[in-house]
Amino acid sequence: VWLDVLGLPPTEEALEVMKGSTEADPWVKVVDALLASPHYGERWGRHWLDVARYGDSNGGDENHAYPHAYRYRNWVLEALDRDMRFDRFLQAQLAGDLLPRGETESLAGTGFLAIGDQDSRGTGPHQKASRHDRRTTRHPEPSLHGAEPGVRPLS
Repeated sequence: VWLDVLGLPPTEEALEVMKGSTEADPWVKVVDALLASPHYGERWGRHWLDVARYGDSNGGDENHAYPHAYRYRNWVLEALDRDMRFDRFLQAQLAGDLLPRGETESLAGTGFLAIGDQDSRGTGPHQKASRHDRRTTRHPEPSLHGAEPGVRPLS
């Protein structure tokens, strides 16, 4: 269970507690503790960051760093740890700046629109617009087909 949920082996202490438990079903407590662990967000956030093509830099020949990319990465991990609803998770990434006031924690989610591999050579208004259009339409659409009932794929 530890490897499946956290990607980490159990500690000796955790195994001893499990062995010494007198509860009828000690697994319920173990699974609840694993889901509450910050390592849960780290393990599963990694998969979403791959889908979002997260990168600390543009990955090009010049390799320009994104100095605030960590804010988006941390936001994804925290959203998973807080068990944010999936539809809200997507809304915050695609339009977090348009959500009701007071939800400023969703602003970091809009980092989705800026991070990842991008060609920084085009500097004219048409190149910038086309980069933005590619970024917002190329993904995560393939990863969302059938992901959750009631959430339509982006197109």
